[in-house]
Amino acid sequence: MGSHPARLQAIRRCLDEGEPPARVAAELGVAPSTLRGWMRWARLERERDEQTLRQRRIEQELALAAEQLELLRQRLDQAEHTGEG
Repeated sequence: MGSHPARLQAIRRCLDEGEPPARVAAELGVAPSTLRGWMRWARLERERDEQTLRQRRIEQELALAAEQLELLRQRLDQAEHTGEG
């Protein structure tokens, strides 16, 4: 989609500030359908970025859970070897 500043500003005005795409497109001198296409791509990119962040959080949580499980296994092994289990 590119990162032309006017394009990004137009997308923000429509998606974040709620301005009508027809008005913003007219100010830019582009067809409303063009702006709607930019907005569609921006939404998809935002969704992809959100999914990536969610995936990273889940991976971090899984890594932490695995570490905690390993610590519990080590404690259980120690308890069994010392006769506490």
